[in-house]
Amino acid sequence: MRSGVAAAIVAVIPACAQVFGLDETAKDPEIGVSLSMVRRSIGATVVTAPEDLSGRVATYLVPDEADPTGLARVVADQPAADMWVADIKRAPVQFDLPDFPEPVARQLDFPSQAIVGLHSVLEHPNPTPGDPEALLTVSVTLDAPYAGEGLQLFTLGSWNVRGLEAPPLGELTVAPAPFTFGSMASLTGRPHEALTTDDAVLALRHVGNVLTGVAEIPAFAQTGNDTLTGTMVPVAADQLLDVVVDQAEVATRYTAVRPAMGNLGMQWALHAAPGHASGEDRGPVLHAAGVGLVDPPGIQVSYGNPFAAAKDWRTVLTWFTQETRSFTPAAQGLPVTLFAQMFEKHEPSPALALKLPAGLPELISIGDLPLSIDGLAIPAPARAVTASFVVSPAANTLYQLQVMDLVPNAAETALELKVVYSTAGGAPRFTLPPEVFVPGHSYTLRAISVAGGHPGLADGDLSQRQLPVAVAFMDSGVFTVTP
Repeated sequence: MRSGVAAAIVAVIPACAQVFGLDETAKDPEIGVSLSMVRRSIGATVVTAPEDLSGRVATYLVPDEADPTGLARVVADQPAADMWVADIKRAPVQFDLPDFPEPVARQLDFPSQAIVGLHSVLEHPNPTPGDPEALLTVSVTLDAPYAGEGLQLFTLGSWNVRGLEAPPLGELTVAPAPFTFGSMASLTGRPHEALTTDDAVLALRHVGNVLTGVAEIPAFAQTGNDTLTGTMVPVAADQLLDVVVDQAEVATRYTAVRPAMGNLGMQWALHAAPGHASGEDRGPVLHAAGVGLVDPPGIQVSYGNPFAAAKDWRTVLTWFTQETRSFTPAAQGLPVTLFAQMFEKHEPSPALALKLPAGLPELISIGDLPLSIDGLAIPAPARAVTASFVVSPAANTLYQLQVMDLVPNAAETALELKVVYSTAGGAPRFTLPPEVFVPGHSYTLRAISVAGGHPGLADGDLSQRQLPVAVAFMDSGVFTVTP
């Protein structure tokens, strides 16, 4: 699933005059802004440290009717490796971070003068490139004769997964032929990163989507030819998921989206998540299932989480819904899939009603032009562009907007959505620099609403994260920028 929601969310903290060396008795207290960043590495454990911004540039975008683009650009100073400052009044700030495969321009527009951003990344600290040709040999002793279950190797930190070739029925050992590290799928989309003692390496057994067994491999630093041994222990299904969903309401809410979507899909999943405190649900699947329109709204199933007490990988429930549409821009002749999604994440609790509280964007506009159909042509803007969206329910915690370029995939069989600009702020309305839109390119705008998950927002601090959190987004009509 290519949801494409931006990983970097921001935090706002009270302004501190001393940061800027200001004399509060002699200078306007509203003068002086800053942006600093922290990096949260989510692996087998969660590590937070300052983000190194050395060599990167932050630019404040100050509205200015006299400027040809409508925006005066103020380049920030960098007094520390993780901070930018400028001697101006508050304004939206544009910057980029060390994203893979290339930096994405970001804009933050929140009401505080001092902003702290959070760059959350699935990784272990200080990752180094892994050797895709390195060999791994797995030998796991089972707790019961093999009976056709699914087997996989899962790493947390380097974030890789690979199905393990099954032994003959009735065998008590899983011992597939040695395989290369590169044959494991990367869950981050980045090139493989070497396994270290910071990683957790697990052999998992599932019956369908239900986790029934785990073998923990002792931590090791990859040498290039490593043997991974462990003993499978059963997972007790001693927990109960007890939730209620409303499939008909979900379907009704999607009918308001323009352009119209279809192909409704719904599912729930339980994961053991090291990053649960940051709202992250990545981790081993404990149980999962799809939900149909005519299925009973009450869901009660048993599951187990063998990692909660020992590792603090708490159970995160994700209730996920989606509709899609397809469009083929005439200039490119390749199809693209566009999305609308609503999902929410919780730590499970008894009789939990899943309401998808984030407002679903229903219509996105550029200036006064609604992007309600695919195939529009828009002249390349010379001045700053206002992008806004209608959202229901209207009360949300924060909003984002992503500009997504439509680019051919590696096989040149379809178009992919590539984020080229990402914004976040307190209202569903953003001012975009004109250079974001390149003549000859086709785009969609992804409007995003977030409800909850940021307990410090009232005090201006978005660096805190917690569950529950709900997200909804929608892709606008595809448009092509003309010269």
